[in-house]
Amino acid sequence: MTVTPAAGPLTITLPPLYCPLQGRTHPDVELMAQRAVDWMAGYGFASTPVERARLEGTHGAVFASSLCPDAPTELLQLLVDWTYLTFTFDDDHCNDGVNADADEFVLYSNRLMRTLEAGDAALMDPADPYTAPWIDLTRRLRHAATPSQMQRWTTGMRKWLDGEAWQISYESAKIMPDLSTFAAMRILSCAGEATFSHIGIVNGFELHATEADSPLVRAASEAAILTAAWDDDLFSYGKDLFFARAADDTRSYLPVNAVDVVMAEHGCSLDEALTRCAELHDTFMCIFLRLRDKALEDRPSSELRRYLACLGYVLRGNIEFGLKAPRYTNPDAQSPGAVRTIGGWAESPSTHAHHAPDIPSITWWWNLADKGEKLDLPSPN
Repeated sequence: MTVTPAAGPLTITLPPLYCPLQGRTHPDVELMAQRAVDWMAGYGFASTPVERARLEGTHGAVFASSLCPDAPTELLQLLVDWTYLTFTFDDDHCNDGVNADADEFVLYSNRLMRTLEAGDAALMDPADPYTAPWIDLTRRLRHAATPSQMQRWTTGMRKWLDGEAWQISYESAKIMPDLSTFAAMRILSCAGEATFSHIGIVNGFELHATEADSPLVRAASEAAILTAAWDDDLFSYGKDLFFARAADDTRSYLPVNAVDVVMAEHGCSLDEALTRCAELHDTFMCIFLRLRDKALEDRPSSELRRYLACLGYVLRGNIEFGLKAPRYTNPDAQSPGAVRTIGGWAESPSTHAHHAPDIPSITWWWNLADKGEKLDLPSPN
């Protein structure tokens, strides 16, 4: 990685990443992006040109459509709106680094969570700009989803907010977690389970609990979540450095991220940490592919096939999104080209990518794959 002098742009050069998957997008991505920005603007999130540029620069519709490229436009709009709202909420409440207040976030996030579970529970401040859009979005989701799907969504949301609180507790205490702790924490704090809970809702199918809750599918989902979150940390590293440099507090300002965790874990340089992070990306990608393929071998339902296909689409789409989104290249919506992240594709995985890493919190994925775990579905009547 190279960081140019303070007056110039930040250039991040990443090692090639292995991703043998094909991405797709939705034909109405631009229409859905415009609708989402207008929806957010209706709640006061685009009151200035800079705020509107910040919203547009998230490219949330690009990300959302890469997960569910075949979904009906009107249903997919729910995920697109959720993505814009979640990205903005994350920027405003979850990315303060050492300036974060863990206790305050726990109090706030639990009031929000109860509001998501129970509608307008009168726990959120009506003047809070996030109160009304969260209530509106939850109402719309509840109308489109089955009760079981809604329960999975709220469970995923709670895991996201709990993960954010966990991460903020480390940041506010200025403590760097070890790699195993970070992996477990990042699976939660990236909102992956909440994101994937939309797949059935917006595509109009319901994944049966027997399949969704099977160890094999849970492991494949976790592996996809961590792969995407890991990649996000690589793509957002320049953004974090941009704000740290603006604050003249390069190290202590940064939120906890994969690059710094690996650097601390191995006592290595930044360049070596980036290489190790790319190797771990390959490792996570390979175990996802193994778990997915095992699930596909064992008489999966058409719904499970569609679910697993969506996971593959988004892993590729997330990389393409992360390399281009103004959210990362123009972090403050006033500095186009301030950050440039250069990345490419590896034709084959790194040398040790097929072996379990020394990360105990996720070792169960490899244990499951190695012992030949099956979906173990009930026989049809």
